[in-house]
Amino acid sequence: MTRRLGAVILGAAVLAVYLLRLDRSAGLYADDAFFIVLAKALAQGEGFKFISSTTPIQPAFPPGFPMLLAPLVWLSPDFPNHVLLLKSVSIAAMLGAGALTYIYLLRYRQISAAFAAVVAVLTVLIPAFVFLATSTVMADVSFTLAQLGAALAIERLAAAPPGRETTRGAVTAAAITVATLLIRAAGVAAFAAGAIYLASRRGLRVATVFAVLTGAGYAPWLIYSAMHLPTAEERVTHGGSWVFRYRELLAMRYGGEPSLGLVTAGELPRRVGFNLATIGGLDLGAILFPAAYRDAGESGQEVFVLAGEKDLRAGSMGGGPEIRWVGSLLSAVTIIGFVAAAYRRLTVAEYVVAATIAMVALVPAQTYRYVLPLAPFILFYFLNGIQAIETRFRTGTASLTPAVRIVAACIAVLFVTEHVQYIARRHYGPIPLWLRDYNEVTGVTDWLNQNTAPDDIIATTNPGLVYLATGRKTVVLTDLRNRWDLWRSAGVRYGVGLHVMQRPAEDYGYTLRYESPILRLWILQITPAANDR
Repeated sequence: MTRRLGAVILGAAVLAVYLLRLDRSAGLYADDAFFIVLAKALAQGEGFKFISSTTPIQPAFPPGFPMLLAPLVWLSPDFPNHVLLLKSVSIAAMLGAGALTYIYLLRYRQISAAFAAVVAVLTVLIPAFVFLATSTVMADVSFTLAQLGAALAIERLAAAPPGRETTRGAVTAAAITVATLLIRAAGVAAFAAGAIYLASRRGLRVATVFAVLTGAGYAPWLIYSAMHLPTAEERVTHGGSWVFRYRELLAMRYGGEPSLGLVTAGELPRRVGFNLATIGGLDLGAILFPAAYRDAGESGQEVFVLAGEKDLRAGSMGGGPEIRWVGSLLSAVTIIGFVAAAYRRLTVAEYVVAATIAMVALVPAQTYRYVLPLAPFILFYFLNGIQAIETRFRTGTASLTPAVRIVAACIAVLFVTEHVQYIARRHYGPIPLWLRDYNEVTGVTDWLNQNTAPDDIIATTNPGLVYLATGRKTVVLTDLRNRWDLWRSAGVRYGVGLHVMQRPAEDYGYTLRYESPILRLWILQITPAANDR
């Protein structure tokens, strides 16, 4: 009874962190705005397409997360009134991820309940997860929950006795893996890992049944996607990375920037080496010790801006060599814990981690968001590495040794302190940067609502958010040199920069209509109104 009461109190305290950090911002990253647009399209019965665009085409990414949001959008259709309701999906998913982390570690890592509980609580307190759930409407948290569910189902299938239990287990594991794939295509790593793990544990027959059932479950989306594939002209008209298939993005030198050419075979080793160095030198450290990368005013924003690149993939965090030394040290301990855990018993988690890192090594994009869903495993490996170093590998099981207790307590204190500082800044100032930016963006969309006509077309860096906030049809603001005259001939009235970027040269022939006070976000009049001509 005491243990249950303690769990309830701890769960309430974690939920309080989420509720106190919960805000009304949404759509600021652009991807989450499009998730809401797609959910709106589904709720209105218009199909899975960008109804925000003058060219309402199907996106490249799968429909799982918008499908989760669609019933809530149907219940409360008006943006931004439904934002808190939409965020409840991610908050519930994060609490569920904590519970599945505990169950997975306790059941399949054969560790103490206390050790499993520590990892589970630290997982749900990771600032990046809290930020994603409370300040965005992104799919990452739901994907993390689904991936953990798939890992549990695959482990259960691997241990199921032959016969009806194996059949039932294969159907369940395949169904959850399909859900993972439908939320994010990155779930292909969990699928591949599961098939290989099952082949090693149960033989080729069970692995094949799992793979075939998963393929059959995912096939309807593949067929639908192929049938509604946008034409090349439609994709050019829409613009942006959202219309490219993943294989097309992987082939680009920089993801979402086709004008910069395709990657060559000679460039691939550099990409792989750079990504692996970023994962080891930055990403794992940002999960375990994020306070070293930025202050509390940017809590969680490493999800979007952590990068070691200096050019198009550059971010505002992670550029200093001292950060890489810290990250590399934490990664080294994590690798020790990974090896020690694998030596005791290989679980599907090790296969998922290896498959995910192999996949991420090939992506032409910032890697942190791909690694973050592995956080429950990474936290376990790190603490397991501390224990292995402390005991000099003499113990056969992971336990809360004195060093592990101290390190876990330090991580918890750092996480909680950061959340308290963020909450205090939100209420007493200075305002956290994400909320400041959202206020600036809201000022831009308010101006558009008050000064533009409902049938005006707007080119913008965040077309989904502009559509949600104003109802105006949009195109993606990109490749100005080649698109400016096309926009004018198509009647695009305004150009809107909703993130920090330099305005076009004055010889483009526009009129500056609005500029925000801090970030200098701008609204340009590209073509005059009919009565202005």
